[in-house]
Amino acid sequence: MNTKTKFCAVVISAAVVGLMVSSPVTASVIKCQDATNFMGMDDAYASKCLASGDDNPAFTSNDKNMFLKNPAGEGYTYLDKSEGATDNFEGILDSELGYNQVDNNLGYEDPQWSSYGNWTFDSDLWASYDTIALGFKFGGSNDPDNWFVYEINPNTSQGTWAYSGSGDGLSNISVYGKNPVAVPEPGTLALLGLGVFGLALSRRKARSV
Repeated sequence: MNTKTKFCAVVISAAVVGLMVSSPVTASVIKCQDATNFMGMDDAYASKCLASGDDNPAFTSNDKNMFLKNPAGEGYTYLDKSEGATDNFEGILDSELGYNQVDNNLGYEDPQWSSYGNWTFDSDLWASYDTIALGFKFGGSNDPDNWFVYEINPNTSQGTWAYSGSGDGLSNISVYGKNPVAVPEPGTLALLGLGVFGLALSRRKARSV
């Protein structure tokens, strides 16, 4: 190997090492804060915190839903709610909407979190809505209830959550959809099929002439 070749090899190796060192792949936690408590979700799963509060959000389709009454909830439609956590995350993977919860009283993972867990919902929802949000309600016991809503990253249907605060832990999660995906009507599909058939027929006739 001549001097020029060795020099090029050293430059390329240094460039590769520099790229590996200067471009680490890291994720950050998106915090959602109310007056006294907060929760977090990795930005690998959510794009932003939409809204939060320290009152009873009534995460249902009725007019007491604090998220839907919030400006951030404009355009969203309530879809479903899941209550009751399971200790076995594998048991919720096949469910349409579910979560589990681990108390963090001993400071496992990160001592700032009092509890954490996983969430999942039916991935088929992405075929119906362009935007999906998840709401988390934490029971307050003698304290006010806390609620937080995150906008979920496109085509993401599983993730993790963490909570820092007092109360009785996560009591339910709810899912919302926004910007429904337009589904072609049967008549439109039939016309499209006839158009493709007609195009193929015309090309066949052109070849036979």
